Amino acid sequence: MYVQTGRYWYGNGKNGKMTLKGTLSLKTTPSTYRFVEYDPQGNRCGSFVLHDGPIDMKNMILKTLVGTMTNKAGKTFKVYLECR
Repeated sequence: MYVQTGRYWYGNGKNGKMTLKGTLSLKTTPSTYRFVEYDPQGNRCGSFVLHDGPIDMKNMILKTLVGTMTNKAGKTFKVYLECR
């Protein structure tokens, strides 16, 4: 289990950066990423559960993460992230 953190923003970012904190488990296939999302004020506002998508075998890099995001109201959305 590996601890992961990151930051991102919606649109042009004028409303501040969101923070993700969570874990990566390599004991599952595909790997599982679980993140809690925090708003710029530090309030919990969502969660993500993502899995490895296809791997670029030529360059041996992960191409995508796929899964779901649940917001603070409990609504779930499908997520498809391109890895760069």
